[in-house]
Amino acid sequence: MSRTRKTKPQDAKRCGIYLRVSTDMQVERNSLTTQESQLASYAELHGWTIAKVFTDAGLSAKNTKRPAYQQMLKWAAEGKLDVILVSKVDRISRNLMDLLNLIDDLKSWGVDFVSASQSFDTSTPMGMLILNILGSFAQFEREMIGQRTRENMRERAKSGKWAGGVVPFGYRRNGETKFLEIEPAEAETVRAIFAEFLRHRSVRRTVHTINAEGRFTRDGRPWAYTSIRRILTSPTYVGTMCYAKRTMQGSRIVPQDKDDWIVVEGACEATIEQKDFDEVQAELNGGGRRRAWCEKSVYLLTGLVRCGRCGGRMGGTTQHDKDNGAVYSYYRCTARALKGRTVCEGVSCRRQELEDAIVQHITGFDSETLRRELKDYKKRAAAELAPRAQRREELEASYARFQERDRRLLDLYEEAIIDIATFRERRAQLEQQRLALAQELAELGTGTSDTALDDLDPDALTDQFTELQATFPSLSPQDQRRLIQAMVREIVVQPDGTVQVDFNLLAGLQDQGIPLDEYREFELHPKAEPKTLGEQLRAYRDDLGMTQKAHAELLGVDVYSLCLWERDMRTPSARLRRVIEDATGLKLLTNGGNGRKSKAASS
Repeated sequence: MSRTRKTKPQDAKRCGIYLRVSTDMQVERNSLTTQESQLASYAELHGWTIAKVFTDAGLSAKNTKRPAYQQMLKWAAEGKLDVILVSKVDRISRNLMDLLNLIDDLKSWGVDFVSASQSFDTSTPMGMLILNILGSFAQFEREMIGQRTRENMRERAKSGKWAGGVVPFGYRRNGETKFLEIEPAEAETVRAIFAEFLRHRSVRRTVHTINAEGRFTRDGRPWAYTSIRRILTSPTYVGTMCYAKRTMQGSRIVPQDKDDWIVVEGACEATIEQKDFDEVQAELNGGGRRRAWCEKSVYLLTGLVRCGRCGGRMGGTTQHDKDNGAVYSYYRCTARALKGRTVCEGVSCRRQELEDAIVQHITGFDSETLRRELKDYKKRAAAELAPRAQRREELEASYARFQERDRRLLDLYEEAIIDIATFRERRAQLEQQRLALAQELAELGTGTSDTALDDLDPDALTDQFTELQATFPSLSPQDQRRLIQAMVREIVVQPDGTVQVDFNLLAGLQDQGIPLDEYREFELHPKAEPKTLGEQLRAYRDDLGMTQKAHAELLGVDVYSLCLWERDMRTPSARLRRVIEDATGLKLLTNGGNGRKSKAASS
């Protein structure tokens, strides 16, 4: 059966169709396909050209954090759309303020908003009134659904059933009864965590020990400090379930008063005895040692330093000696500090030495070398720019022809020369080709433009950099850190003291898109490897600039014992060796001294 061809105006509106369903079940029931078919027919009836179909599958409309929705707004703002078409208002938003803000934005961009099943004109007062009413009902429906869901989950929690979320480690959810049951293998790890904490009275030592024993998380990863502490403080392990500890306040999640919590005792089988749990809470809430206070420091290299062993971050650490007022600061491997030697043997270096070396490389860089490299770069970029510009023109011309190809394809469908299946297949192919062209255009656009290259003045940039070098020492620590963060991509500290730095010096001046990188490698403190345990301990203390007394306090031993160890006159007991290794990150040698243990060391 042939169709009567509709006459379309030459300036047909470019229509963006927006589709959304909120659950995976609706996706599986082809709700999206139904919406698209209906809206495509609506657009065809009005003579609109479908520029793009934006689809958010399985996402709620309670807010605007949806990928396709954001892409649609970008297209509208860039002038690629004349009208946005939806099946109903609640498909695009169930929040009245979000909906009204959208309409205001679309008006400022000259884009119409149309709901296929709810005819109204937002350009008239009556149309805006209808839109407000529809938007209010959509928001009311969403809030009622949310309230019913929360009430249902509260009732489940009061009955002791698991109310949703990640099941606590050590338990599993019974699919029939909805109650929590003990998972034997995980529960054994939970008991070991509590036992280790009660033995050492330290969360960090517990983390190190559990990881060293090969007891890992549910997904096979080493434990972190926060995860272990969360287990130690969770009342679930004594059979008590707490729900509604947080609530929604507008779009934010905020803590609730303890009086408003839902607490169900005996909701599940206990993994830990109550007396052990109470003892752990007493220790965590005030039984531990207070940390020595020290003035907050500005670490210039925060976020830039990486461990040469594991590739993880190295964070700044400061210790304060309350007796002599000395402050010791260094960068050390965060994975080693938080998760133990099982994850990484660790690397550490003195803070001042590393920061001074980086600053020296910035302030000492030869300005004439910079000038010469900038001029060479400008010549290379100019030679590469011409073929890129030609290719860009070719791609833009091809991209512009897609609209005509899309129109011709629609004509073939309307004249019944091709069926709907062929139409969709060819249209999908066109869209794929269009996306490939757009991606290549975007990649070409990332290079240096003609304007940027013309504006690049090697002499002026070199003068600016020279001025920066002269003023850098007088800047505040915060300003110095901001500049270093811009001019240094990454710093890797190797176990042997070698430091590898990836500089981008011009990024501290302005964003020219100039890939003028400088890679440097140097040694912080070249020296011979220690051959005895005593040399190891002395080298560690020297690296941190610590006194023998401060080092002894760090290890929790007396100064006399440490003095004997450093002279290789005595060796620590097996227990103290583990304490030293945990505190310092060292792997202690076994060939130092005569092997005898002092009474002080063995106690």
